[in-house]
Parts: sequence; C-alpha cells; structure tokens
Amino acid sequence: AVHTYAGSNVRDTTAPALTVPGNIEVLGDNPSGSAVTFTATAVDVVTTNPTVACTPAPGSTFAYGTTTVTCTATD
Repeated sequence: AVHTYAGSNVRDTTAPALTVPGNIEVLGDNPSGSAVTFTATAVDVVTTNPTVACTPAPGSTFAYGTTTVTCTATD
C-alpha cells in the first residue's frame, strides 16, 4: 500500500501482524455441527485498522471433526 502524507509518499512494506486464537473445541449441539465464534485481529504500523478476513467466518456452523480456518490481514 502507498500512503501520501504532506506531499510525500510513504511505502508500507511491512505486512500487518495477525493474531488468531489457538485451537478451539466445541461440543456439538445439533446434527449439522455447531456455530463457532472466535476473534482474529491485526495491527499495522501505518494502517490504523487492517482488514481481517477468515474462512470459514466466525459464527459459521462447523461440521463435526477438525476444520482448518484460514485468516488473512490486509492493509
């Protein structure tokens, strides 16, 4: 990302720092699985609020078994 401050360009070359929860274990509450909530956050030296996206998203219904969640942070 390139940001302009007072007529000069500052190039943000450092990716946001992403923080994700550890493994989560949830007891099933219906035949299709359970809704799982979690929070992933990010901080960046230039961008105040980096965008964080996770797949599957927080609050999604997770089927029984192990599900890998992938989160990314962009500025």
